[in-house]
Amino acid sequence: MGAHDVVQAGPDTVDRIRVLVGPPPDGADVVLDFVGADPTVTTARQVVATGGQVLLVGLAGGTLPVRPVADEPPTVPLETTVEVPFWGTRAELQEVIALARTGHLQADVQTFPLPDAPEAYDLLRRGEIHGRAVVVP
Repeated sequence: MGAHDVVQAGPDTVDRIRVLVGPPPDGADVVLDFVGADPTVTTARQVVATGGQVLLVGLAGGTLPVRPVADEPPTVPLETTVEVPFWGTRAELQEVIALARTGHLQADVQTFPLPDAPEAYDLLRRGEIHGRAVVVP
């Protein structure tokens, strides 16, 4: 789908991302968390660069502690911006639609009829859905 690198989630995720983006204070300039659960939020704060940006898009209820303490490393790198966007502006939506129409943006979607919703959830749990699963009534 155009990514430069892909890292499978697992116990060594942070270490594998750090190989790609460098050790602190280096890191990812922008981290997009589309899940928002505690494990993914923790990964985001551990790989973002000093002065970087974390966008928590997913709404899974994770927490991001922010604790600047003089005698301890901060829980989030200094000068990090954290945003919780819910959606963009109307103009941004129009730009995304225009990109899709020109073929510059593609969505990988697997559809399931409503009676197969449990199967879709099972595939999600096993990590066997690529892109989005959409249940159609």
